[in-house]
Amino acid sequence: ILFNMLGLYFFGSRVEMRLGSRNFIVLYLISGTVGGLLSFVFSPNASVVGASGAVFGVSFAFAYFWPRDRILIWGVLPIEARWLVILYAGIDLFGGLSGASTGVAHFAHLGGFVGAWFYLWWLVRRATAGRRAWQAKVTAPAGTVDARRLDSIDLGRIHPVNRDEVNRILDKIRASGLESLTSEE
Repeated sequence: ILFNMLGLYFFGSRVEMRLGSRNFIVLYLISGTVGGLLSFVFSPNASVVGASGAVFGVSFAFAYFWPRDRILIWGVLPIEARWLVILYAGIDLFGGLSGASTGVAHFAHLGGFVGAWFYLWWLVRRATAGRRAWQAKVTAPAGTVDARRLDSIDLGRIHPVNRDEVNRILDKIRASGLESLTSEE
């Protein structure tokens, strides 16, 4: 439970700032529930104690949003967040299928990853559908951007976690136009 709480401490606040409190709680609960269900289905005799499925879901979300951020394992070994999640998934897949380490809910961890992936996929899909509906209402011709509107954006009101990304996108629009943005941007 100590390592679960440490993981939640290190990854949770940043993911919550990105998703918002409501979506963060839903992510946490879905990851924990799917983790418990997968553990029950694939290893029904294993006891599931703690919040590891939920915390693994939060760590997956962290790696989803910031894949190249470096994490220091034991405060010494640097590894990018995406590789850490892949490493943990591999360890849990091996441990769950081989039964090598008893007392660890490997399928709960994997279920946390699965639950987080599905929830984030659903959030992106919902946001994309809303964006398409919004874009259908836009009447300005493609590629036209009023530079004064871009300059009027108050970057001080944007959360510090997102400010660099907003600056990067605004610079890209100024340099290459609105049509240069990807669907995620």
